[in-house]
Amino acid sequence: MDEAKLLASLLAADTLAEVRALLDEFATSQAGWIAWRPVGDRRNNSGTIQAAGDPARSLMERVTNGIDAVIERAHLEHHGIPECSSPREAAETWFGVPAAGLHKLTASQRRKLAQGTLWLTLSPGDGKAKRTVTIADKGTGLTSEQMPHTILSLNAENKIDKFYLAGAFGQGGSATFASSDYTLIASRSVKSPDTIGFTIVKLEPPQGIKLGSYVYLVREQGLLTTTDIPEGMGDFSTVVKHFGYDLDDYPSPLGPNSLYGRAQSTLFEPVLPFWLDNKVHGWARTIKGSRTALNGAKDEDETESKLSWSNPLFFADLGEWGRIGIEYWVLEPGEKSAPNKAFVSGTRPIVLTINGQTHAEWHASILRKDAGLMHLSSRMVVHLDCNLLSFDAKRVLFVSNREESRKGLVQNMIVAELLGALKSDEKLAEMEEQARMAGTKERDESAEKEIRKEVAKMLRVFGFAAADEAGAAKTAEKGEKATGSNKKTRAKPEPIQINEPPSFVEIVGDGLLTFYPGQRRYVRIRTDAHSKYHDSSAPLKSRFSFLVGGNEVQFKGTTELRDGHMRAIFAASSESAPGAKGGITVELRRLNDTTISASIPFEVVEAPPAKAGTAKLNLPNIDIQAVTDPASQEWISLSWPEDPAEVAADYWYEASSDTLHVRYSTVFPRYKSARDALHSKDAVSEASFEKRFEIWLITNVLIHWQDTKDDPTPLGEASLEPDQLDDFRRDEMRRTAKACVIYAQREVTSASLQSSEET
Repeated sequence: MDEAKLLASLLAADTLAEVRALLDEFATSQAGWIAWRPVGDRRNNSGTIQAAGDPARSLMERVTNGIDAVIERAHLEHHGIPECSSPREAAETWFGVPAAGLHKLTASQRRKLAQGTLWLTLSPGDGKAKRTVTIADKGTGLTSEQMPHTILSLNAENKIDKFYLAGAFGQGGSATFASSDYTLIASRSVKSPDTIGFTIVKLEPPQGIKLGSYVYLVREQGLLTTTDIPEGMGDFSTVVKHFGYDLDDYPSPLGPNSLYGRAQSTLFEPVLPFWLDNKVHGWARTIKGSRTALNGAKDEDETESKLSWSNPLFFADLGEWGRIGIEYWVLEPGEKSAPNKAFVSGTRPIVLTINGQTHAEWHASILRKDAGLMHLSSRMVVHLDCNLLSFDAKRVLFVSNREESRKGLVQNMIVAELLGALKSDEKLAEMEEQARMAGTKERDESAEKEIRKEVAKMLRVFGFAAADEAGAAKTAEKGEKATGSNKKTRAKPEPIQINEPPSFVEIVGDGLLTFYPGQRRYVRIRTDAHSKYHDSSAPLKSRFSFLVGGNEVQFKGTTELRDGHMRAIFAASSESAPGAKGGITVELRRLNDTTISASIPFEVVEAPPAKAGTAKLNLPNIDIQAVTDPASQEWISLSWPEDPAEVAADYWYEASSDTLHVRYSTVFPRYKSARDALHSKDAVSEASFEKRFEIWLITNVLIHWQDTKDDPTPLGEASLEPDQLDDFRRDEMRRTAKACVIYAQREVTSASLQSSEET
């Protein structure tokens, strides 16, 4: 067998048996002149190659490399004119992608561009754990002399000075070798298109080193084999074909457990679309990224994403660390599962991207617990655009496998900025209240008072001085209204009629803004100006100016102006002295008219001291509800696992209404079996059990809440990852619920026995 037959046969092969037979035949016929060379010319390369943990994400590294090659070809064909400083700019300049993004193209335009960029083909192979996956691009290609120093290198510096390419911060496509038994790499350069170089990569078992070494086929002199172009190459420049690729975690045709779903979320908004040909499930589609779909793009055989709310991309200034872009979407409720799973990982719906590629995903606990969006978190997707962060910020924030971010100052600053944006969005607060109330049932007030008294008695037994047993709700302040559950919300802002020219601009506030040293605040602004007057991403184009008197507070950016509303970001210096005063002014330069403005004074005040731990527990309002069905919207909104045995109860505290919300599952096996046993006996015992269980559960939750309230652990300082913390908390609540079932069961049984004896 010669080189031409080997390459043609490998391009046509699909199973590992075929590949092994071809290599054995070739080795036998060409014995004496072939050898195996270490990838990256390092025998101890397995640690580097095996650094990534997600096989599907590693494939997206290959895709990114292929898209880079396509952009490189355009750069070559246009002689680098005009000069482009980012992949996004290159896509706009040389491929006609609109500045707003791929969603501005038609479905047919995206499909044509995708098919002319790169093909990702999924073939059956030897089953879901041993698929055959091919990435074929129409880029510049490589000569056989270039391949050892580029596509077969490790941590090479091939792209660090090419700002129009995406590659720089990641580990690279070599991570795919770890999930593949064999990898064929074939490439031809556009400068010499009649000759193709190729090789095949495999893991060589340990021979004198601990972990083995990834090697590739070469001639005895260390050179790659070359041959004429086979028909199987088509019009592609580079083909990387993985045999025996482990996609066991991605067996589905669509959705979060599919290669399609992972491609959409990992390349959240690719600078260029690409084509996915799924031969396993018999369909092909354009991969355009989740952001493109969330912004309204719909391709063939797709349903349009239905949004309840969205906040367009805006950038907040982080000083020496650059600027962070923030945007988010709220999807309509899903009937069977969390709707955000169609776009991102349901447990990690906050994505951080560079050049449209996801570099880290943050846990939903930031939304549920820190932002107070418990019921919206399963419907939300949050995008943090990191392109404008400084080089130092990117360096300290991201790790090379693009699977997580590094804890520390920069991450904490971005989390704080995100929380400031979410908490200041009145629409989100309104929607969270609506979602919570949708799962809330009316409860008998006298029964609630009785439960509170019982809980207060039990707390005293446990050593807590329970105060405020009546639990009177706080009086609603001016501009607020109290709901039936003691929840207070601001009155909805009145719609603003847009005028031309605009007639007013105003800062919403109580007459004085206060800042703690180092605090950032989102200040609400109202105006009847059209949105064309303000561009949050390009301040120099805006007709709004934000002026600050004094050095204690600085202007840091704004959100978009939409329907007469926007939010401006201001930050007090950490060195600001309490007592310092100044003023903030917003000016609007009207077209062919006078400038109008609004001002508000500010003062820097002392930060409130941390609350000391105490055994005295002021009872908050208690909102306890049973959740009866894993298919219910309440269950989905709480992001509870589908398996009833995995979750028993959870709670969260809402400071604005001084309410502790407790939710428990009636299908939790231990609870259900105990209640069913009492139900078969008599209805009175069943009702008594339900009441006693709630009393015990509230008591234990209050003690747990008090402990965690006195010793909160910020995300950045947690010794466990958020997923582990969620599992740990869920385990705690399961153990607590089991104990509460036992206590309630014994009390009901004892009362029943006593009543029987008396009779």
